[in-house]
Amino acid sequence: MRASAEKLLAVAGNTFKECVRHRILNVLLIFAAAMIGGSFLIRELAPGAEDRALIDTGLALTELFGFLTVVLSLFITSYEEFEMRNIWITLTKPVSRRLFLAGKFLGICLTVTINTLLMLLLLLALAGINLTTVNLSFIAASLGILLTLYVSVGFTMLFMVASTNLTTGTLFAVLFYLIGHLTQNLKAIISGQKTAEAVKFTATVFYYILPDFAAFNFREQLYLSAGSIHYPLLFKASAYGLLYALICLLIAGFAFSKKEL
Repeated sequence: MRASAEKLLAVAGNTFKECVRHRILNVLLIFAAAMIGGSFLIRELAPGAEDRALIDTGLALTELFGFLTVVLSLFITSYEEFEMRNIWITLTKPVSRRLFLAGKFLGICLTVTINTLLMLLLLLALAGINLTTVNLSFIAASLGILLTLYVSVGFTMLFMVASTNLTTGTLFAVLFYLIGHLTQNLKAIISGQKTAEAVKFTATVFYYILPDFAAFNFREQLYLSAGSIHYPLLFKASAYGLLYALICLLIAGFAFSKKEL
């Protein structure tokens, strides 16, 4: 058990170092430029609602650039592992394929977490400069973004492992991410009285397969409401997000164990 834990942490640490080496964290610089420029435009485009516009825009950009970090991290590291055959160096240690994927998942999550926290700190700094009030709900909104990104790491890794090539896997991941923000529309189809039963059944299946990112959208449900955190809702969303990511990781491990390298 101890040996497996050491190997897991070693793979995670190596993955994080590779992400740093490839300067993936430089995505933060793009975010910084976007936020600095946007903070001045918001004052002109949203008179009377500058505070909320600044925070909402900043959180949305944080999630978007966080997902970009997920895709870049997994694409670059996977390219070196599979296309350049560097993965054999690790697997001959020996490290099992499932353990390797689990370590890589943790390493990417660490990269994304650090990148996201830096962006959130930048957002708080801009809020302070603009004299914008930020309450406790900002913490819940931040955790919602991290949960969204952890789920994204899970299904992006699954698609890249299961697909015939990395480009196809990346396209599926982007599509999944976009659809994940629209799954609440399936509820309207399922609950519609005039919807055919076959359509309801199909919509229900897709609803439970696709990630429901609305469950993590605490910007709409909590932020600027009463300055508090709805802990039961946060716990439920965390359990759902971690379970979804775990299922993706388990399926990816099974697919990877059958894949010819």
